[in-house]
Amino acid sequence: MAASDARPRGPTTTHQFIRDLDALSELLTPVRKPQDADVPECSRTEVRVLSALGRSEPVAMTALAVMLGVPASTLSRAIEQLVKKGLVERSRDGDDRRVIEVGFSSYGREINRFVVRARLKTAQKVLRKLSETERDRLFGSLAKLVK
Repeated sequence: MAASDARPRGPTTTHQFIRDLDALSELLTPVRKPQDADVPECSRTEVRVLSALGRSEPVAMTALAVMLGVPASTLSRAIEQLVKKGLVERSRDGDDRRVIEVGFSSYGREINRFVVRARLKTAQKVLRKLSETERDRLFGSLAKLVK
């Protein structure tokens, strides 16, 4: 029997894979600042919106809905909640007043910087546990999984 044949397969391996991804996700979720303890938590969709804005802002609502693969109504509800939480602001496009753009508020930008720094610090700490070859293999495998 080849070494690769000795690996367990099936539901057990799949469940372990999911548990490991969940554990990694937890590691990459920063602990909230004490001064933000009273701010309501964000829903999964709201977190996805904030993450997308962290990559590109401001962005038109229609483009953001396409990027996230959600209906405009779902995005509108999420944006409304994020506006109420003081994390994002809406504005009209200067060239086309029909277009609504969304971007971070100053408070939202501050929170985003905190989250990005904390996640990068944790990711660097986790990746230092791997050799360069293991990291390269991991990055290659992850690239295949997310395509």
